[in-house]
Amino acid sequence: MPKQVVILGGGPAGVNIAHKILKRSLPTLADLKVILVSPNTHTYWPVGAVRGVIPGEFADDILFHPIQAGFAKYKPDNFEFLEGKATALDVAANSVQVETPPAASRPCPTTSSSSPPAPAPPLVCLKVGAAKTIVVAGGGPAGVETAGEIAAKYGAEKKVTLVVAADALLKGWKPAVGQAAEANLKSLGVTVIKGARATTAFENNGAVGEVALSNGETIATDLFIPSSASLAQDKSLRVSGTKNVWAVGDVGSLETKQQLRIDPQVASLWKNVDAALRDPAAVPSDHKLFSWFASMVKGKTLFTEHSAAYMNGGKA
Repeated sequence: MPKQVVILGGGPAGVNIAHKILKRSLPTLADLKVILVSPNTHTYWPVGAVRGVIPGEFADDILFHPIQAGFAKYKPDNFEFLEGKATALDVAANSVQVETPPAASRPCPTTSSSSPPAPAPPLVCLKVGAAKTIVVAGGGPAGVETAGEIAAKYGAEKKVTLVVAADALLKGWKPAVGQAAEANLKSLGVTVIKGARATTAFENNGAVGEVALSNGETIATDLFIPSSASLAQDKSLRVSGTKNVWAVGDVGSLETKQQLRIDPQVASLWKNVDAALRDPAAVPSDHKLFSWFASMVKGKTLFTEHSAAYMNGGKA
């Protein structure tokens, strides 16, 4: 019976696990097909996103990479890219409902080997340039770095507020790291609100007018940037309460949302998916959690020089 794996999301984690399954499992599972679903034709390099929200910091071809081009070497029977958005998941039936855009809305006809034009700069990039007040929600690396990049670029031109649900920034890291990050943000003029969660954002003529917090406070703002969302996972990276649904990368809850977590997670997930494809009764093994702290200097490139390796399978 043919075996099919559906991957939702065309970010570095989704693209990497697709390549890993095709590269490592396909040689001995000839009837295997991987379907990669993404609402975008290009992958946006997330490490660069914290600076990419600022207009003019990176060229489009540094931040955006066509998804299909990296999979051109695989036959249509084994790989399919589906431009669309998952709208429903039936766990019991092992099925996903995908909404695809009308053909007329696509910029040009595409095939598995073609590369559609790079998308326009993210709307948030344009909004950051125009906004005078910005609220960033999330005390993890993405939220902290985004707030810091905007404040470092614009200084007193923009009022930046970081809302953190925990009692400290970068929870799960060494306390000194979070304390240093908070001190640096404050030195840049960022207002840090801890112990509160952004609950709702009210729109005002197409722009966010105010953000309501769980502590009862409301903040007037031109732009709201959320940076956190998670699916509950067990120790094997499987989505809690399911049998055949797994999560990898930023969408998961098991580890902090960092690029350096992706490769180890993909390696663990591939082993479990490969085992399940060969034996549905296989018991998944636990993912070995990151147990050491790595200090890296991202510098001006934000590791954008490594993005191509994720897209063409070099990291698989």
